[in-house]
Amino acid sequence: MKEIKTINEVHSILLNIAKAFSEICERHHIPYFMIGGTMLGAVRHKGFIPWDDDMDFGVYSEDYERLQDCLIKELKKPYRCITFENCKYIKYPFFKIEDQSTCIMDNTVDLPLEEMPGLNIDIFPIYPCKKDSFKCTCIFGLMKLDSLLFLESSNISKINNSLRTVLRFIFPRIRKETLLRKILKLAKSMKGDCRGNIFGRWKQKETFSSDYYTQLNLYAFDSFKFYGIKNYDYYLRQMYGDYMLLPPKDKRLVHIDKIYFK
Repeated sequence: MKEIKTINEVHSILLNIAKAFSEICERHHIPYFMIGGTMLGAVRHKGFIPWDDDMDFGVYSEDYERLQDCLIKELKKPYRCITFENCKYIKYPFFKIEDQSTCIMDNTVDLPLEEMPGLNIDIFPIYPCKKDSFKCTCIFGLMKLDSLLFLESSNISKINNSLRTVLRFIFPRIRKETLLRKILKLAKSMKGDCRGNIFGRWKQKETFSSDYYTQLNLYAFDSFKFYGIKNYDYYLRQMYGDYMLLPPKDKRLVHIDKIYFK
């Protein structure tokens, strides 16, 4: 295997995955949009955040399963749609699109390197919801339970390791797939005048009035254009505060340890 050593190579691979995703969305008239750090990169850098090594997109929950079916049928090699049902690596109830010509080293997963998935982008379902609703709180709690039960022990604190021991005693037979299906069922039952990326890292910060997720614009992103949230200023301020201010160098985090061409 050959190691991918530069962030520019990583960005080039991610951009090509995102282009394939975008083309299938547009072919089937499925709205999509940049979220999180990808939306921030489009506004602040006109492309990738220089140290970032992933991409995040949102799709309305009512289109999500149809899109997944289209991607499974129409993505061409080396790209593949991966979920917790077809890939041991996936720990969350949303899908990714991977480049199978690459593989990543991820210390949170106990799998041989050759079984690890490729460099990938995240596609999140954006659900109708009520801000600070009981169902959202339940989902956040179940997602935390999922992490404690199934994340590799070397990647959680001693306190959480002790809590994991207790939880595994209380839930001795629970399986990851069963828990994730329960989370998805609860998410699909939500209603409200807001929409949220309830599986995202920032939880309630990613919940907005539906208008913010349904009014979209095209934005330049490196050599391509992707759809993003029209009122990006309100969105990014709620997510990141003074989003045009670069974080200190010790906060410029990457997610992946090493990446290889197979």
